[in-house]
This record gives sequence, structure tokens and C-alpha cells, in this order.
Amino acid sequence: MINPSLDLFAATLIEAGRIRSGDVKRLQRDLLPDGVSSRAEAELLLRLDQSVRRPDPAFSAWLVAAMVDFVVWGARPTGYVDRETAEWLARALVGHRGPTRTALLIAGEIVREAQDVDEALLSWKRDLSRAELRPGPGRASLGHMRNDARSTRASSLWRKLRGGQRPSRRRLRVQEPSTLASSPGLSRSRALAQSSARAR
Repeated sequence: MINPSLDLFAATLIEAGRIRSGDVKRLQRDLLPDGVSSRAEAELLLRLDQSVRRPDPAFSAWLVAAMVDFVVWGARPTGYVDRETAEWLARALVGHRGPTRTALLIAGEIVREAQDVDEALLSWKRDLSRAELRPGPGRASLGHMRNDARSTRASSLWRKLRGGQRPSRRRLRVQEPSTLASSPGLSRSRALAQSSARAR
């Protein structure tokens, strides 16, 4: 069940057609301080991503981090994405309008972070690599996404932070950028969220 406050907040943003940095902070601190906790919440956030034409860049980075944390580390056994979850995720990322840039980032980061991912999600990604997504705000080919600076930076940062250890699921709170280098125990999803703080 979705928190009514979150549902109303999302509806307001969709109507406005814009997500500001202050809206992202409210999502992080007030509405979802522990991250995404259900598929209903995840689907609502993905629908928000598909519907808003002018999102603050911080929203994309936060959503990627939250979805990775939920899908990879939110259910046992942690670190695995089974077939049922992979099929649900592929449907949710496509939505009614086709996958956005953020949706492709989510899929890529989940595949990179999970110890094992079912073929349903892997084949979905491969299919996208063979065709251009439909044109429109926030949509591009998977080939473009391979060169996305945020994805490359996050992947590199994760290798430095994890020190060979897979993280446990943690609360999604953004630390100040100055604390990033001194926090070797942070999960990759939190590192992604912190990267967004630098762009503000």
C-alpha cells in the first residue's frame, strides 16, 4: 500500500510537469527516508519519471539508487534478482510510454550490482541494445546510455568504495560530498545518491 502523502505528492508533480531539487529532498527526507519499500512505491516513482518532462538531475540519481537498493538488497536472498522479479522490473521500467534514460540506468546498475540476475532482465537489456527507443523527452538509445557519465562515474566510484565487499541494505540518506571519500563502507546505491549532491 502506498503512503497517501506520497501518492498526492507524485500527482502534484505530474500535474506541474516539473521536479525541483527541493522536491527530491522531500522525497529523501520526509516521504521515503528508508528508501523504496514496496513494488507499488517503485511503480509510482517510475511512473513519475516517465510523466515529468522537467526533472531535476538529482531525481534521476536518487531514483537509480533507491531502485537498486530495493531490487537487489530489499528481498532475500539479497544480491539475487529472480525471474519473477526480473519480469516485473522489465514491465515497470517500460511502463506505458517506453523506458526513459533513468530506466536504462536502473537496469544497468542492477545488473552490475547484483550477484546474479535472471535472463528475463538481461534479454530485455539486449533487446534494447538492438533498437532505438522512441524519441521524446528523456529517452535515448541504449548505445547512448553506455556512455552516460553518471553511470561510468558511479561504477568507478563503487569499485573504490566497496573494497571487495558487497554492502548490506542501508538507509538511503545523502551525505555531504566532502564525506564521500572517507566512507569506505557505503553501498553503491548510496554512492550514486551522493553523486547527485555534487551536481546541485
